[in-house]
Amino acid sequence: MIGATAGVLRDTVKDAKDGTRRLEEVKGQLTAATARVVEDNEKLKEAEAKLTEIDSEAELASKVVRNMLKRVYTDKLLLIFIGLVVLGILGIIIYSAVVPSNDFNVPDVAKPPSPECVQKMANGQTC
Repeated sequence: MIGATAGVLRDTVKDAKDGTRRLEEVKGQLTAATARVVEDNEKLKEAEAKLTEIDSEAELASKVVRNMLKRVYTDKLLLIFIGLVVLGILGIIIYSAVVPSNDFNVPDVAKPPSPECVQKMANGQTC
């Protein structure tokens, strides 16, 4: 009986040593896996920071593009207005050349006085 108990004890010690060895192997594997998880977590944090930066830069670029489009439309409207003014002046010049009488409907108050009238007014007379 003591021999059988000693054999069981040896087997138990052997099994305990095998279990301890396996636990050390698992511990090494868990340590390596933990290191990989920490490394991957750091990579994810860097990627998130880069994406956040890219997002803010894209938002800024969108605002810049919107402002540039507003300026382009403002410039176009200004050019159209200048074109209309030039066309109006050309129309007046062409009309003056075609109709030499220049008989516009101008009120008498807006017409400049004639030289004779200016002379009379200078002498104290009325026109």
